[in-house]
Amino acid sequence: MSLVDASWLPPWLRRQFTVIHDDGRCIRIQLFHMAGKTRGVKTWSFRDPVEAPTDQNVDEMVRDVLNTAQEDASDIFGKQRYGLYAYHERRPDQVAESKIFTCIGGGEGDDDDIEAEGPNSRGLTAQAMRHTEQAMRLAVGSAQQQLRALGESYEVTQSRLTASEAQRFQQAQIYEGMLTERHVRDLATKESELKMRALGEGIEKLSLLIPVVVNGIAGRRLLPESQTIADAMVGELVESISPEQMAKLQETLRPEQLIVVVNLMKRRGEQLEQMRAEAAEKDAARKAAAEGKGARRDA
Repeated sequence: MSLVDASWLPPWLRRQFTVIHDDGRCIRIQLFHMAGKTRGVKTWSFRDPVEAPTDQNVDEMVRDVLNTAQEDASDIFGKQRYGLYAYHERRPDQVAESKIFTCIGGGEGDDDDIEAEGPNSRGLTAQAMRHTEQAMRLAVGSAQQQLRALGESYEVTQSRLTASEAQRFQQAQIYEGMLTERHVRDLATKESELKMRALGEGIEKLSLLIPVVVNGIAGRRLLPESQTIADAMVGELVESISPEQMAKLQETLRPEQLIVVVNLMKRRGEQLEQMRAEAAEKDAARKAAAEGKGARRDA
Protein backbone atom coordinates (compact mmCIF):
# COMPACT_ATOMS: atom_id res chain seq x y z
CA MET A 1 0.00 0.00 0.00
CA SER A 2 1.45 3.34 -1.05
CA LEU A 3 0.56 6.74 -2.35
CA VAL A 4 0.34 7.13 -6.09
CA ASP A 5 2.03 10.55 -5.95
CA ALA A 6 2.89 12.36 -2.68
CA SER A 7 5.60 14.75 -3.83
CA TRP A 8 3.17 17.64 -3.74
CA LEU A 9 2.27 17.22 -0.06
CA PRO A 10 5.35 18.74 1.73
CA PRO A 11 5.43 22.01 -0.25
CA TRP A 12 1.61 22.30 -0.06
CA LEU A 13 1.61 22.01 3.74
CA ARG A 14 4.66 24.28 4.06
CA ARG A 15 2.89 26.95 2.05
CA GLN A 16 -0.21 26.77 4.30
CA PHE A 17 1.80 27.62 7.42
CA THR A 18 4.55 29.93 6.09
CA VAL A 19 2.86 32.06 3.41
CA ILE A 20 0.68 34.94 4.58
CA HIS A 21 -2.77 34.60 2.92
CA ASP A 22 -5.50 37.18 2.40
CA ASP A 23 -7.78 35.27 4.80
CA GLY A 24 -5.14 35.04 7.47
CA ARG A 25 -3.19 32.08 8.70
CA CYS A 26 -4.22 28.41 8.45
CA ILE A 27 -6.12 27.27 11.53
CA ARG A 28 -7.36 23.77 10.47
CA ILE A 29 -6.42 20.92 8.11
CA GLN A 30 -9.00 18.15 7.44
CA LEU A 31 -8.59 14.79 5.69
CA PHE A 32 -11.67 13.36 3.89
CA HIS A 33 -12.34 10.03 2.18
CA MET A 34 -13.89 10.85 -1.23
CA ALA A 35 -15.97 7.76 -2.07
CA GLY A 36 -19.69 8.08 -2.76
CA LYS A 37 -20.45 10.07 0.37
CA THR A 38 -17.61 12.24 1.73
CA ARG A 39 -16.38 10.98 5.08
CA GLY A 40 -14.15 12.84 7.49
CA VAL A 41 -11.05 10.90 8.53
CA LYS A 42 -9.02 13.28 10.76
CA THR A 43 -8.75 16.97 11.68
CA TRP A 44 -5.66 18.93 12.70
CA SER A 45 -6.50 22.20 14.52
CA PHE A 46 -4.10 25.11 15.08
CA ARG A 47 -6.10 27.71 16.95
CA ASP A 48 -2.98 28.88 18.76
CA PRO A 49 -0.25 30.12 16.40
CA VAL A 50 2.31 28.37 18.55
CA GLU A 51 0.77 25.01 17.63
CA ALA A 52 1.16 25.56 13.88
CA PRO A 53 4.04 23.65 12.20
CA THR A 54 7.13 25.55 11.13
CA ASP A 55 9.28 25.11 8.10
CA GLN A 56 11.53 22.77 10.04
CA ASN A 57 8.91 20.42 11.54
CA VAL A 58 6.32 20.32 8.68
CA ASP A 59 7.78 16.94 7.64
CA GLU A 60 6.34 15.42 10.83
CA MET A 61 2.82 16.46 9.80
CA VAL A 62 3.41 15.09 6.28
CA ARG A 63 4.16 11.67 7.77
CA ASP A 64 1.09 11.95 10.02
CA VAL A 65 -1.20 12.75 7.05
CA LEU A 66 0.24 9.93 4.93
CA ASN A 67 0.03 7.36 7.74
CA THR A 68 -3.56 8.36 8.53
CA ALA A 69 -4.63 8.02 4.88
CA GLN A 70 -2.82 4.71 4.46
CA GLU A 71 -4.34 3.24 7.65
CA ASP A 72 -7.84 4.28 6.52
CA ALA A 73 -7.33 2.85 3.02
CA SER A 74 -6.01 -0.45 4.34
CA ASP A 75 -9.54 -1.52 5.30
CA ILE A 76 -10.94 -0.76 1.83
CA PHE A 77 -10.42 -2.71 -1.40
CA GLY A 78 -8.85 -1.00 -4.42
CA LYS A 79 -7.71 2.56 -5.01
CA GLN A 80 -9.29 5.20 -2.79
CA ARG A 81 -9.49 8.96 -3.27
CA TYR A 82 -8.75 11.34 -0.38
CA GLY A 83 -9.06 15.11 -0.08
CA LEU A 84 -6.95 17.41 2.08
CA TYR A 85 -8.71 20.74 2.88
CA ALA A 86 -7.19 23.88 4.45
CA TYR A 87 -9.29 26.46 6.40
CA HIS A 88 -8.07 30.04 7.27
CA GLU A 89 -8.96 32.15 10.29
CA ARG A 90 -11.04 34.84 8.54
CA ARG A 91 -13.33 32.25 6.88
CA PRO A 92 -13.17 29.22 9.16
CA ASP A 93 -16.18 27.49 7.56
CA GLN A 94 -15.05 27.82 3.94
CA VAL A 95 -12.33 25.80 2.24
CA ALA A 96 -9.39 28.04 1.34
CA GLU A 97 -7.35 25.43 -0.51
CA SER A 98 -7.74 21.71 -1.26
CA LYS A 99 -5.81 18.87 -2.76
CA ILE A 100 -6.99 15.45 -3.97
CA PHE A 101 -4.72 12.42 -3.88
CA THR A 102 -5.04 8.65 -4.22
CA CYS A 103 -4.09 5.70 -2.02
CA ILE A 104 -4.15 1.98 -2.84
CA GLY A 105 -6.26 0.09 -0.37
CA GLY A 106 -6.08 -3.48 0.86
CA GLY A 107 -5.85 -6.27 -1.76
CA GLU A 108 -5.04 -5.91 -5.43
CA GLY A 109 -7.08 -3.63 -7.64
CA ASP A 110 -6.96 -2.00 -11.01
CA ASP A 111 -6.90 1.62 -12.01
CA ASP A 112 -10.71 1.77 -11.98
CA ASP A 113 -11.08 0.79 -8.28
CA ILE A 114 -11.06 4.33 -6.93
CA GLU A 115 -14.50 4.31 -5.34
CA ALA A 116 -16.58 1.51 -3.81
CA GLU A 117 -19.35 2.09 -6.37
CA GLY A 118 -17.73 4.41 -8.84
CA PRO A 119 -18.51 4.64 -12.57
CA ASN A 120 -16.42 1.60 -13.44
CA SER A 121 -16.91 -2.12 -13.91
CA ARG A 122 -16.39 -3.05 -10.28
CA GLY A 123 -18.54 -0.19 -9.00
CA LEU A 124 -21.35 -1.00 -11.43
CA THR A 125 -21.14 -4.67 -10.49
CA ALA A 126 -21.32 -3.85 -6.77
CA GLN A 127 -24.20 -1.49 -7.41
CA ALA A 128 -26.07 -4.10 -9.48
CA MET A 129 -25.48 -6.72 -6.76
CA ARG A 130 -26.76 -4.33 -4.11
CA HIS A 131 -29.82 -3.49 -6.19
CA THR A 132 -30.43 -7.19 -6.85
CA GLU A 133 -30.19 -7.90 -3.13
CA GLN A 134 -32.67 -5.11 -2.38
CA ALA A 135 -35.01 -6.40 -5.10
CA MET A 136 -34.81 -9.92 -3.69
CA ARG A 137 -35.53 -8.63 -0.20
CA LEU A 138 -38.54 -6.73 -1.51
CA ALA A 139 -39.74 -9.78 -3.45
CA VAL A 140 -39.28 -12.08 -0.45
CA GLY A 141 -40.99 -9.58 1.84
CA SER A 142 -43.90 -9.19 -0.60
CA ALA A 143 -44.20 -12.98 -0.95
CA GLN A 144 -44.16 -13.41 2.82
CA GLN A 145 -46.83 -10.73 3.18
CA GLN A 146 -48.98 -12.40 0.52
CA LEU A 147 -48.53 -15.80 2.15
CA ARG A 148 -49.43 -14.30 5.51
CA ALA A 149 -52.56 -12.71 4.01
CA LEU A 150 -53.49 -16.00 2.31
CA GLY A 151 -52.98 -17.86 5.58
CA GLU A 152 -55.21 -15.42 7.45
CA SER A 153 -57.84 -15.66 4.69
CA TYR A 154 -57.65 -19.48 4.84
CA GLU A 155 -58.11 -19.44 8.61
CA VAL A 156 -61.12 -17.12 8.31
CA THR A 157 -62.63 -19.29 5.56
CA GLN A 158 -61.97 -22.46 7.56
CA SER A 159 -63.60 -20.98 10.66
CA ARG A 160 -66.62 -19.90 8.60
CA LEU A 161 -66.92 -23.38 7.05
CA THR A 162 -66.69 -24.98 10.49
CA ALA A 163 -69.37 -22.64 11.84
CA SER A 164 -71.56 -23.28 8.79
CA GLU A 165 -71.22 -27.07 9.17
CA ALA A 166 -72.04 -26.82 12.85
CA GLN A 167 -75.09 -24.67 12.04
CA ARG A 168 -76.29 -27.11 9.34
CA PHE A 169 -75.82 -30.04 11.72
CA GLN A 170 -77.78 -28.18 14.40
CA GLN A 171 -80.54 -27.37 11.90
CA ALA A 172 -80.66 -31.03 10.82
CA GLN A 173 -80.98 -32.08 14.46
CA ILE A 174 -83.76 -29.53 15.02
CA TYR A 175 -85.57 -30.71 11.85
CA GLU A 176 -85.19 -34.35 12.86
CA GLY A 177 -86.49 -33.52 16.31
CA MET A 178 -89.46 -31.71 14.79
CA LEU A 179 -90.21 -34.73 12.57
CA THR A 180 -89.94 -37.04 15.57
CA GLU A 181 -92.26 -34.80 17.60
CA ARG A 182 -94.68 -34.68 14.66
CA HIS A 183 -94.68 -38.49 14.39
CA VAL A 184 -95.20 -38.75 18.13
CA ARG A 185 -98.10 -36.30 17.92
CA ASP A 186 -99.62 -38.21 14.98
CA LEU A 187 -99.32 -41.49 16.85
CA ALA A 188 -100.82 -39.94 19.97
CA THR A 189 -103.68 -38.49 17.89
CA LYS A 190 -104.38 -41.83 16.22
CA GLU A 191 -104.20 -43.61 19.55
CA SER A 192 -106.62 -41.06 21.04
CA GLU A 193 -108.97 -41.52 18.07
CA LEU A 194 -108.87 -45.30 18.47
CA LYS A 195 -109.54 -44.97 22.19
CA MET A 196 -112.42 -42.60 21.58
CA ARG A 197 -113.82 -44.91 18.89
CA ALA A 198 -113.49 -47.94 21.16
CA LEU A 199 -115.06 -45.98 23.99
CA GLY A 200 -117.94 -44.92 21.75
CA GLU A 201 -118.48 -48.48 20.56
CA GLY A 202 -118.32 -49.70 24.14
CA ILE A 203 -120.86 -47.11 25.25
CA GLU A 204 -123.10 -48.01 22.33
CA LYS A 205 -122.87 -51.69 23.20
CA LEU A 206 -123.55 -50.95 26.83
CA SER A 207 -126.57 -48.86 25.88
CA LEU A 208 -127.88 -51.86 23.97
CA LEU A 209 -126.97 -54.48 26.56
CA ILE A 210 -127.96 -52.69 29.76
CA PRO A 211 -131.73 -52.87 29.10
CA VAL A 212 -131.41 -56.54 28.24
CA VAL A 213 -129.41 -57.36 31.35
CA VAL A 214 -131.67 -55.32 33.64
CA ASN A 215 -134.84 -56.81 32.18
CA GLY A 216 -133.31 -60.27 32.41
CA ILE A 217 -132.42 -59.84 36.07
CA ALA A 218 -135.84 -58.35 36.95
CA GLY A 219 -137.76 -61.00 35.01
CA ARG A 220 -139.89 -58.39 33.33
CA ARG A 221 -139.45 -55.47 30.97
CA LEU A 222 -138.34 -52.53 33.09
CA LEU A 223 -136.28 -50.70 30.43
CA PRO A 224 -137.15 -50.31 26.77
CA GLU A 225 -134.88 -52.36 24.61
CA SER A 226 -133.73 -50.75 21.41
CA GLN A 227 -134.43 -52.65 18.27
CA THR A 228 -131.87 -51.86 15.61
CA ILE A 229 -131.00 -53.42 12.30
CA ALA A 230 -128.05 -55.06 14.02
CA ASP A 231 -130.36 -56.53 16.67
CA ALA A 232 -132.65 -57.82 13.95
CA MET A 233 -129.78 -59.38 12.07
CA VAL A 234 -128.39 -60.94 15.26
CA GLY A 235 -131.86 -62.21 16.08
CA GLU A 236 -132.30 -63.77 12.64
CA LEU A 237 -128.80 -65.32 12.94
CA VAL A 238 -129.57 -66.83 16.35
CA GLU A 239 -132.96 -68.03 15.15
CA SER A 240 -131.40 -69.71 12.14
CA ILE A 241 -128.98 -71.81 14.24
CA SER A 242 -129.98 -75.47 14.03
CA PRO A 243 -129.63 -77.97 16.89
CA GLU A 244 -126.70 -79.65 15.07
CA GLN A 245 -124.92 -76.29 14.70
CA MET A 246 -125.62 -75.54 18.34
CA ALA A 247 -124.00 -78.79 19.34
CA LYS A 248 -120.90 -77.95 17.31
CA LEU A 249 -120.81 -74.46 18.80
CA GLN A 250 -120.86 -75.94 22.28
CA GLU A 251 -117.74 -77.91 21.39
CA THR A 252 -116.00 -74.95 19.73
CA LEU A 253 -116.88 -71.87 21.79
CA ARG A 254 -115.44 -70.99 25.15
CA PRO A 255 -117.83 -70.95 28.12
CA GLU A 256 -118.22 -67.18 28.19
CA GLN A 257 -118.86 -67.14 24.43
CA LEU A 258 -121.41 -69.89 24.80
CA ILE A 259 -123.18 -67.94 27.54
CA VAL A 260 -123.48 -64.95 25.21
CA VAL A 261 -124.94 -67.13 22.45
CA VAL A 262 -127.42 -68.73 24.87
CA ASN A 263 -128.52 -65.33 26.17
CA LEU A 264 -128.96 -64.12 22.62
CA MET A 265 -131.10 -67.16 21.80
CA LYS A 266 -133.14 -66.67 24.96
CA ARG A 267 -133.58 -62.98 24.20
CA ARG A 268 -134.61 -63.81 20.64
CA GLY A 269 -137.21 -66.28 21.94
CA GLU A 270 -138.59 -63.71 24.33
CA GLN A 271 -138.74 -61.17 21.57
CA LEU A 272 -140.66 -63.60 19.31
CA GLU A 273 -143.06 -64.52 22.15
CA GLN A 274 -143.67 -60.84 22.85
CA MET A 275 -144.21 -60.13 19.18
CA ARG A 276 -146.75 -62.99 18.94
CA ALA A 277 -148.59 -61.81 22.07
CA GLU A 278 -148.77 -58.26 20.72
CA ALA A 279 -150.04 -59.57 17.39
CA ALA A 280 -152.73 -61.68 19.14
CA GLU A 281 -153.87 -58.70 21.19
CA LYS A 282 -154.15 -56.61 18.06
CA ASP A 283 -156.15 -59.35 16.30
CA ALA A 284 -158.51 -59.71 19.28
CA ALA A 285 -159.00 -55.94 19.40
CA ARG A 286 -159.81 -55.84 15.69
CA LYS A 287 -162.30 -58.73 16.03
CA ALA A 288 -164.01 -57.09 19.02
CA ALA A 289 -164.28 -53.84 17.14
CA ALA A 290 -165.75 -55.59 14.12
CA GLU A 291 -168.35 -57.46 16.22
CA GLY A 292 -169.43 -54.22 17.93
CA LYS A 293 -170.00 -52.52 14.60
CA GLY A 294 -172.20 -55.47 13.38
CA ALA A 295 -174.32 -55.42 16.52
CA ARG A 296 -174.97 -51.74 16.10
CA ARG A 297 -176.05 -52.22 12.51
CA ASP A 298 -178.51 -55.01 13.52
CA ALA A 299 -180.04 -52.88 16.18
